[in-house]
Amino acid sequence: MERRTRAGECRYPRGTQHDFKGQNHEFQKWGGIAALICAASYLFGFALLLTLLAPSDYGTDTAQPEVIVGFIVRNIGLMTLWNMVIYVVNGLALAVLAVLLGAVFAPATPHLAQVIRTIGAIWATLGVGAGMVANVGNAAVVQ
Repeated sequence: MERRTRAGECRYPRGTQHDFKGQNHEFQKWGGIAALICAASYLFGFALLLTLLAPSDYGTDTAQPEVIVGFIVRNIGLMTLWNMVIYVVNGLALAVLAVLLGAVFAPATPHLAQVIRTIGAIWATLGVGAGMVANVGNAAVVQ
């Protein structure tokens, strides 16, 4: 895939992963956006957990089930939003990020790129699934 030019300089043909003009530049941009979305979803999730959910002992071993159920019933919109952001939005952004990171690593280490894509796809699928199950569970609690 590579060809050598003067003084050992490495040149890649146009259209490969190393041609960062055009579409590949767009891939880099979307990868950066996906990474920022993942980071923002974690920040949002932890901020909400520490400020609004922690006072009810949500997610702790000492939580009283009736208190947690009451909290969920009173705050179903907040809980749905929280689960959507920390699981579903994060999982979808992670899927994009994994594909684009795989594309970055593919020219130099194709096997590592495949591992990145595979683990990213598994992690993203589990995250989206967990968020959907949590929202269905919360809806069942409210009914």
